[in-house]
Amino acid sequence: MAQWGSSDANTDAVLWAPAKYNKAPNTVNKDALYLNSTADAWVTGQTIGMYGVDENEIAVGTQSLSGIVLSEDGTEGSYAPGEPLTLDQAGATYTVSANIEVVTTKIREANVAVNEAGGDYANGDTVTTADGQGTGAIFVVTTGASDTNVASVALANSGVGTAGSYTGNPSLTNAATANITGTGTGLTLDLEMEIDTINITSAGDYSVLPTTLIDNTLSGSASGNGATANLTFSSGGAGKIAHTGWIVRTVGSGGRAGRVQTEVLVAGGIVDDNDADDAVFPDS
Repeated sequence: MAQWGSSDANTDAVLWAPAKYNKAPNTVNKDALYLNSTADAWVTGQTIGMYGVDENEIAVGTQSLSGIVLSEDGTEGSYAPGEPLTLDQAGATYTVSANIEVVTTKIREANVAVNEAGGDYANGDTVTTADGQGTGAIFVVTTGASDTNVASVALANSGVGTAGSYTGNPSLTNAATANITGTGTGLTLDLEMEIDTINITSAGDYSVLPTTLIDNTLSGSASGNGATANLTFSSGGAGKIAHTGWIVRTVGSGGRAGRVQTEVLVAGGIVDDNDADDAVFPDS
């Protein structure tokens, strides 16, 4: 009886592989080790599986975060430029986590509120924030029916290009304003900040990608909530797999969570790729 074959299937997996873990080298144990994803099934604190890795899979190897596009800028609270954010890593296996940071923020129109109404304003006057760094937001003033106090403000052009792009947030409570047009004085606003732009600070090193690539939740802000992003990962090359063939892959847990080791059991060409292992060893 052959002890292994070249087809990526449990029937061709390495018969003697279970003996490495003090299990009988028989068909039942060999089949259980093939594509295993159950933690502690073979060694406590580890997830151990046997895989057939072909040339396409070894060429792809590990993957890193190559692109991130905001799908939701944030729904409440305030983000700050320079804040580090983390991805929802559910389902992922990685040796280094991808991380991002907020580069610039903008004002969330839905949460702008008049604090002090001021006086001597006219409908249509425009104001901006009096402090903060970067490009300030532009607001259009609406006054009360019979006075010159400010009743409400709105971002000019419904927020298109006018919510600002801040590298340093303005004051968020009782924030002073500066006139662009008009002669009014004393208007202050309460503000909340959402994300304008973000940047990848660590691309990471993933052997299994996060389950959620669309609308992935971004966490870690001191105050802001609700931001999500769409993620793109790209191949990092052959990674840590030494050779095509039958390999054992070990993923740690606890203090070694996310650490991945691979060991080549039998070097050689694998054919008839099994799509069931694409989440662990993608072939494109």
